[in-house]
Amino acid sequence: MFAPVEVPMHELVVVLDEATIGLQAKVAALTMLLYDWMLNFDLEVNYVWKKGFSIPKTLYLVSRWLPVVSEAVGIAVQSLPNPSWKLCHYYLSTWLPGTQSAQIFIVQLILTHRIYALYNCNKHLLRALLVLLLFTSIAATATISIQIRLVRASTINELGPGIPICGETDKLEFIWAYWLPIIIYETVAFSLVAYKAIKWGVKMLPGDRNATVGEKLVAVLFYDSFMYFTSVFIIFTASTFLFRYTSFSVFSITFGPVFALISILANHMILNLPSAYENSRRELNITPAIPLSTIRFEGPSAPVTSTVEASTGSISAIEFSLSSIVA
Repeated sequence: MFAPVEVPMHELVVVLDEATIGLQAKVAALTMLLYDWMLNFDLEVNYVWKKGFSIPKTLYLVSRWLPVVSEAVGIAVQSLPNPSWKLCHYYLSTWLPGTQSAQIFIVQLILTHRIYALYNCNKHLLRALLVLLLFTSIAATATISIQIRLVRASTINELGPGIPICGETDKLEFIWAYWLPIIIYETVAFSLVAYKAIKWGVKMLPGDRNATVGEKLVAVLFYDSFMYFTSVFIIFTASTFLFRYTSFSVFSITFGPVFALISILANHMILNLPSAYENSRRELNITPAIPLSTIRFEGPSAPVTSTVEASTGSISAIEFSLSSIVA
């Protein structure tokens, strides 16, 4: 156990208040995750549990439950009456950055999978995106690992006798660099989605009931993606200002809610597509159900040759199978 840190009384009060708020933020993040899970439990049963093994199903389950486990462990560690220094160091240096990095990696895999489908299952594009994702993930992991190694000696498990707290006494000076590789990948992914949106000229929210199933599904793909990118941009911008103009303890309070929100957005990207398909099918009275794996979108110049094609609609000169992005 390391010696307790000598802290002036007024600073001690501030640190304890921030630690309490941090714990409450973790509880709030866990509540957000579980509440969203309950709201979408019926969709999860229909589109995840009733389906066989698939890549989207695996990504969904990891994206759904990894942050729940991460926040639950964090709450447990911060609530211990007498945590050991080794436990605090493991939580702060390994568990927390490891699970958060894994969450971001899974979300980016979901984005990669959607882009792969939007680009007609282009394997060359998929390989390029996976290579970029690999390098950016390694860069982000290396950045946070070096930073944590430099502040290893600052890990504490108590502020004073009878005042247990897991924390760092030194500020992670260049933690902002951790986000740079992630932002690079997000920018590339956003550009690819935006290119398709501009090329196809699809309205994000088709309000008329004459919209075809195909048009509605493509609109959902674009809308979910843009909602994610917009939210992430706002979150990253706000986090940058917090890091620059507040203390590190205040900045770290936001970790739980931020990663919970990212997880929720990722889960909705997976669930919304099959849900939108079912709703559109009922609106257009398409029976029996058309398997999602057989729906393809063709350019406006292509002739409509059957009632099935008329109901699914034509969107782009590029065809793609929806089976690669639904659970």
